[in-house]
Amino acid sequence: MKIGIVGAGNIGATLARKLAADGHEVRLANSKGPDTIRDLASDVGAIAVPKDDAVQGVSVIVLSIPFVDFGFNVRLETFLAMFRFHLGPESSLSPN
Repeated sequence: MKIGIVGAGNIGATLARKLAADGHEVRLANSKGPDTIRDLASDVGAIAVPKDDAVQGVSVIVLSIPFVDFGFNVRLETFLAMFRFHLGPESSLSPN
């Protein structure tokens, strides 16, 4: 399965390692760009990609980011709406 993980901290990196070890294709992204996590991604068996590439053409998207980084409280529906906008109306992401 193709899995995109946005966030390469302790949780994101651990998920990437475990999912890659189980044979999944894991794309790992962070806010600073793929060059900053290339070694980490290689170590855990993932592919370092820009954020946009992490959410394109994957079956699962994992957000492993601190919500406080957004500076406001965000509901799940808001995140899903943001990704539907980014991925397009044909996206299967839906709060319903």
